Amino acid sequence: MIVKMIKNKINFLNTFLLIGTIHIIFFLITFDNYFFSDDYPLFTGLKLYNLIQGNLLSLENLLEFHNNHFIPVYLFVNQFLPDNHVLFHGIIAAFFFLSCSFVYLITLELTQNKTLSSLSTFFYSINMSIHIKPYIWNLFYAHILNGFTGLFSVYVFIKFIKSQKSKKKFWLLSYFLLSILTVLNSETGLVYPIICLSIYILFFDRRNLILTSFYIFVPIIVFISLLVSTNKDPLYLAKERFDKSYTERFTKHTQVDEKSYAYFYRSPYANKDLIGYSFRIFDNLTSSINLHSLENSLKYFVKTDKLKKYIIENYIKIILIVFLITFLIIIIFIKNLRDIKFKQPVNKFLLFYLIIFSIFTFIFFRQDLNIALAFASSILISVVIYELYQNKKYFFPYLISIVFIGSTFLYALSGFEHVKYWENRSTIKNVSSTHYENAKNKINSKNIPYYYDYIFLYYYKNFKDNEEYLLKFKNLKYTNFINAIIEDHHSNEN
Repeated sequence: MIVKMIKNKINFLNTFLLIGTIHIIFFLITFDNYFFSDDYPLFTGLKLYNLIQGNLLSLENLLEFHNNHFIPVYLFVNQFLPDNHVLFHGIIAAFFFLSCSFVYLITLELTQNKTLSSLSTFFYSINMSIHIKPYIWNLFYAHILNGFTGLFSVYVFIKFIKSQKSKKKFWLLSYFLLSILTVLNSETGLVYPIICLSIYILFFDRRNLILTSFYIFVPIIVFISLLVSTNKDPLYLAKERFDKSYTERFTKHTQVDEKSYAYFYRSPYANKDLIGYSFRIFDNLTSSINLHSLENSLKYFVKTDKLKKYIIENYIKIILIVFLITFLIIIIFIKNLRDIKFKQPVNKFLLFYLIIFSIFTFIFFRQDLNIALAFASSILISVVIYELYQNKKYFFPYLISIVFIGSTFLYALSGFEHVKYWENRSTIKNVSSTHYENAKNKINSKNIPYYYDYIFLYYYKNFKDNEEYLLKFKNLKYTNFINAIIEDHHSNEN
């Protein structure tokens, strides 16, 4: 028993020596990430608000909605994070690294196989097809943080299920705390109780299903209760995102034509129709095996307008060809499975993946904040690779590994330049540099790009010089303050 524990610890340390090295490289590539534009109201604007109020911390506005998001923990944490972008990104990178430890521990609990645990952790940590946007866009970090607290809560829940009666209360209370923090940080946190329920049903004795399900959903009950306390419909968030107005708010500013068609249907604001769901299925499947990274790399290394035009004009054909090739590979793969006796319950891991895949594809309808999908896919891929390799079926393990690793390697060589939807890293850096330089020189000009975001940075950096003007916003709630200061500059312009 002691020897086994020592071996497990050595394997854990070796795994995290490798993962740590990878994440140091990722950080060195991306440490110059800046805050940018629409991040300012949620971060710089909140710090400016505290300066105006004369407080280090604001608690009274945490339960307010901001841009139709209910994010009290996120707003609370933002008030403590440093305004130095290098330190800020270092904290994000650290939480990303730490979340990998729970991928290892959860996989070990489910498989009792340290090799599988290491493989799952490795694939999770390098899947930049899924992690890239919350990792690169600093103020999108809530999903990285949710990956940490969410996976932590899943591990704690498993310990609760497996523990002796005397320790159950400790693990259950720990689960409540971590899971409540997760669901109140961002709506994506709601998926982690579903993960707990799925794991419980698929991998454990279900004799106490009703009581255990109640425990699992206590954090969601807390979330809904707080939502109701703000006089909102309990289903407000779901209804708001499935309402046509959610898409219309975006499309009224964007001309959807043959040049922007593919972009629009891959964005969070796409129509929820057959085409929209087809794109989302395609993107979430390719992200699961890290192929989206390869696409972003091609955008960087192959810059010919002719190629871009061809892809835009033949996007549906390209998708059909990829689907066909994938289908043929799956057929060959299934034929190989006939000769294999799996030691791991592959069907359970496949069903677990499909549950998480369905949530992000059909409910959240997103492919840029689905950290939990990276977790589910990394375990499934690792189990398949391991079992095939053990049965001397070497082609698919090597193929999958080369594609997965190669995609991130090429993406890293590009400096992670292209990110899902919207601007690339160099554009963000250039605009941010312009903002910080102008703020440093105390320039307040409407000719500055993204001016109505820039004003929060300008007044934050030059608070003392503008304190008399800013005091007129002193008694407003935070959300009202954000709107008021923008409207005030609009009215001055007119």
